[in-house]
Amino acid sequence: TGSTLENQGTIPPANTKLLKLNDVTFSVGTTTASVDALVTTTTQNQSHTSNATPTGTYSITLGGGAGSGTMKAGIEVHTGHDLVGSDLKSITFRMDRYGSPSGTGYAQVYDSSGTAKGSQSSTYSLSGLPAYPNPADRTFTWSTPVTIADGDRIVVEGGSFSTSVQIDFWSLNSDVDNYVTPVGYNTACSGGTNWCYNTGSTDTYFVATYDGVTTTSNTII
Repeated sequence: TGSTLENQGTIPPANTKLLKLNDVTFSVGTTTASVDALVTTTTQNQSHTSNATPTGTYSITLGGGAGSGTMKAGIEVHTGHDLVGSDLKSITFRMDRYGSPSGTGYAQVYDSSGTAKGSQSSTYSLSGLPAYPNPADRTFTWSTPVTIADGDRIVVEGGSFSTSVQIDFWSLNSDVDNYVTPVGYNTACSGGTNWCYNTGSTDTYFVATYDGVTTTSNTII
């Protein structure tokens, strides 16, 4: 104005948000530009149910029965199965009791060399199982998931038995689940490892819950 020259330009703001697109904010300052977003990762539980539909038979037993003395019983999994490479959170077997077992049962994972992995699962009173031949589902849960590898054995153990007392794991012998074998631990097993396998057209019914699909999303900061 008058004889004095003045700067009529507009001073840029310190920071301006220009665009919000798909939860990502694009901002520009006086001399800088930025994109702000927070990436959130979510893991969803997955579930695997074996092919075996439990009916009128059982695949393996825990305890005495005919004097076998099996101290651990369950399944062994191999590469190709959904559980291999996953973090196991729970396992459900369909079981009954023959006779009157005492004590509590729990699930434990053993690697292919027979070494225990992770912690023991939650426990269940074996005397609380229904009597043969009326099995029921029982679920064992880990507070910290156990990562499953090729050759791992997921078994139930614990409790006290005699030669006339056992826990039955139910199955359907004509529909075998791929990459799974019923397994038991018994000092009378041959081969020097004390692990016995029920091979052929025999399966064990189970439902396993594990960490599965992981998704990511962007959130504005």
